[in-house]
Amino acid sequence: MLRSLSHRPFALLWGGQAISRLGDSLYRIALLWWVKEKTGSAAIMGTVFVFSLVPMLIFLLIGGIAADRLPRLRVMLGSDVLRGVLILGVAFLAATDQLVVWHIYAASLIFGFVEAFFQPAYFAIMPDLIPGELRPSANALTNLSGQFAVLLAQHWAR
Repeated sequence: MLRSLSHRPFALLWGGQAISRLGDSLYRIALLWWVKEKTGSAAIMGTVFVFSLVPMLIFLLIGGIAADRLPRLRVMLGSDVLRGVLILGVAFLAATDQLVVWHIYAASLIFGFVEAFFQPAYFAIMPDLIPGELRPSANALTNLSGQFAVLLAQHWAR
């Protein structure tokens, strides 16, 4: 399973994305925790989830077209930069006690939109990035790191 890490371009991309996925998982848990603490409303918590899922579903096809027609690394980098700026903005608002629920809704909408562009670009770049015999290993590591990030974030949230 670790053979694909011997291919440097994949190892760099995978390492960066493993860290990014962990950060995304921690961000989602922090948002839900904030909503629970400030509102106590399960309905608002569910709405936050819906606000991030719906734009991703709506724009996923457009993200796929963008991944096919634009440089994939730039689409991925732009998506990650926008997610980072978004997370920093939410963190700043929370730290200055200015964060309100509509900020969370707006951030969730944008997060879902950006994810709709990142995911197709990430999966479309894999065949160009890694030799065919290493792809099963790369796919396994990609899926494993995503699941591990969620588990680790949930463990830290306890």
